[in-house]
Amino acid sequence: MIKLFTENRGIAALLLPLIVVGYMLMYTYYPKNGANIELYYGFFGTFSFSNNNYLSIIAGCFLLLNGALINFVFNTHNFFEKITYLPALIYIVWMSFYNEMFIPSGLMLAHTFFILGIHQLFFLNQNEDGRRRVFNAALFFGFSASLQPVVLAVFIFIFFSVWIFRPFVFRESMLIITGFVIPFLYAIVALKFQNKSMWDDWEFTFIDWKNLTTPAFIFAGLIVVFFTFSRWGLSRQLHNCSIRLRKQITALRILFFVAICMGAINFFTQNTMPFSFAFIILAFTSYYAFHFKPVAIFMNYFFALVFVLSIARFFISTIFW
Repeated sequence: MIKLFTENRGIAALLLPLIVVGYMLMYTYYPKNGANIELYYGFFGTFSFSNNNYLSIIAGCFLLLNGALINFVFNTHNFFEKITYLPALIYIVWMSFYNEMFIPSGLMLAHTFFILGIHQLFFLNQNEDGRRRVFNAALFFGFSASLQPVVLAVFIFIFFSVWIFRPFVFRESMLIITGFVIPFLYAIVALKFQNKSMWDDWEFTFIDWKNLTTPAFIFAGLIVVFFTFSRWGLSRQLHNCSIRLRKQITALRILFFVAICMGAINFFTQNTMPFSFAFIILAFTSYYAFHFKPVAIFMNYFFALVFVLSIARFFISTIFW
């Protein structure tokens, strides 16, 4: 089945929405706590909603949108010579392990803007005016940070990512700052209408190690194995690729480092969906491990196992995170 998504087949594009619908239907019968849920939108505030199926439908649309965006960016910027649908599948399957993925939280929307920011970075070119792209990238990353404050960690690394593709230009650096700040101005206005301050919904509580379950360690182990073999496949690809692709991979490596740092902050402060931003980057970089033998044989079977576990977890009582 995995091989079906590595090739340019229309049926693969049709299967992705069906997989998302399947996850949402299983979640409908999965035990949920309380009649109401709190949806956290970062600096824009927290909102309470009735726990109903409409929220799951909206969340499913976000999940499918993010997967489609990742796939679009991957194919648009020529990460591989053939069209593929595997990056979207990788993102969707790994994200399904998080219960918070099934509600339209600010974090899922933050993922959307994070992907759009990456898309803008990849348009930058050494010999072309980059002001518009730089501003757009910073604006999207700013919206991501305003919806999920931990993304503030990415700010300084936007400069490094831009300088991979472009020489230092003072105006562009100023545009990065301007674009990143604008979403927070919108957040301040939104909070004024709610009579709240930016810090009302902030709460730092450190993790209690006693609450970590065995499935949590299993999930962490799966991630480590997947990352290890993904890196092997990526190293093979870098031996014979264009300078442009090398720059794109370098930018992704910088963002992956930031994503790991953000995940560690989320993990130790008991925020939701730790390391979820790392799966955005892995969806881009892990594809090559499914292409080069002999690691491709292992990765196909391993990811098939991950896919089965992502379904099986709905039928067990223990929650991964």
